[in-house]
Amino acid sequence: MIADLDLDMSVGQLSGMIAISNPTDTRILQVSVTSEDPDLSASIVNEVVENGMQTVREIDSQEPYVVERAIPNTTNVGTSLLHRAILGGLVGLVIAIGLISLRFILTDSITSVDDVEEVLGTPVLAVVVEDRNLSYAKKNNRRK
Repeated sequence: MIADLDLDMSVGQLSGMIAISNPTDTRILQVSVTSEDPDLSASIVNEVVENGMQTVREIDSQEPYVVERAIPNTTNVGTSLLHRAILGGLVGLVIAIGLISLRFILTDSITSVDDVEEVLGTPVLAVVVEDRNLSYAKKNNRRK
């Protein structure tokens, strides 16, 4: 078959490209070939089917027939870059929202007067306010 199609590959490479399956409860063999070139894939599938039909004729008394000939696929099978980018952005957004929510839920530090009253159950009598200007003034008055 490699010589018939004038292929530049080994038997192992060719067999790695070919997949044959049998749908459940049928006498149908489904042959598929995966390669970069759709025309080459269709040619290989059709050649495998022809060779397989010859073998079946020799073994079985019933005449095999082809349900559908392979035709080259003209559309790209893989997803486009735009779809991948959109999907990646959505996954990143979901992960970011999840992490932010988790951090908010798991944070148990006391940050306000209301938090103190809620945790201790008693009212706050006084609050010491941090004056940032005082700490800045102390740093500037130090002698080197």
